[in-house]
Amino acid sequence: MKGIYLIAIAFLAPCIVTATQNGTIGTLDLHATCPSVDPCPPLLFPHESNCGLYYECKGGRPQMRRCASGLYFSERWQGCVKPSVSECNTGEDGSCRNGELMEHECQCTKYYECKNGWKVLRDCPTGWHFNKMRQMCVEGDCGSNGGDCINGERTAHECQCEKYYVCKNGQRALRDCPPGNWFNPDVLDCVPGSCDPPVGICIEGEQKSHDCHCDKFYKCKNQEWVLQQCQNGDHFSPSRLTCLPPRQAGCDGEPEPVPGECPIPTPTGPWPHECDCRLYYTCRNGQKEIQSCSWGNYFNRATTECSPADTVSCRNNWETH
Repeated sequence: MKGIYLIAIAFLAPCIVTATQNGTIGTLDLHATCPSVDPCPPLLFPHESNCGLYYECKGGRPQMRRCASGLYFSERWQGCVKPSVSECNTGEDGSCRNGELMEHECQCTKYYECKNGWKVLRDCPTGWHFNKMRQMCVEGDCGSNGGDCINGERTAHECQCEKYYVCKNGQRALRDCPPGNWFNPDVLDCVPGSCDPPVGICIEGEQKSHDCHCDKFYKCKNQEWVLQQCQNGDHFSPSRLTCLPPRQAGCDGEPEPVPGECPIPTPTGPWPHECDCRLYYTCRNGQKEIQSCSWGNYFNRATTECSPADTVSCRNNWETH
């Protein structure tokens, strides 16, 4: 228990503590306005989807921060703690309601079906797209109204062969075949028998890149692609098929650097990190070592030293401008 207090307290600089009316620190969302004067202790609140990230109110704006590797943010402890202590839900289970259908982040011909708390990837038939309002795949290109049909027309369900649609007043209504029957798309009717067992679309444990987000990926569970989230700000590497720090993952199309190798020619002093203003590199025995400025300071490339953040021209890409 002592270790928990030490980790959480490490966030709080010495200051005069002021309490809120109810004695607790409230939770903000990204659309809320941070106080114009930085509260003390600092006001911290969780990231929307990544347990390894959190926000700090600084200068009246929410600024994203990252926990050390292997730690999760805890709203209760107002700091980074061990995952077993944090109340943060990684989204690996219980993140959706069974049977719920959800639109894909960037592919309108795909969608998710919730099964046992997991978001399972589904594909609409060719020439169809997922309609969020109607909670089903409809005919037509993305962005079209879709759904126009001829009354009485029957069409097969996207993924469950014992179901089908019948057109009623220009809209497709879902129907079930009688028990022991399945919908045969060749005869457009329910016939006795059972569906052919589905062919496995993936190998158990197999992983692949997400279509549009570097910090997400898919993992094969029970022969279905299930949405997963990298933690601690990592990206999924399409070549190594695992979550890695962004510069090593190569998700954004940049070449993967050789880990630990100093650049050639080797700088004579420290040089800045590629994407985090607080970090910088030093070279030792041909190996680059990552260093960090103290809290509230950024690496100053002009002086090759750490300086107060507001005196350095560097800004992290997650900071509000």
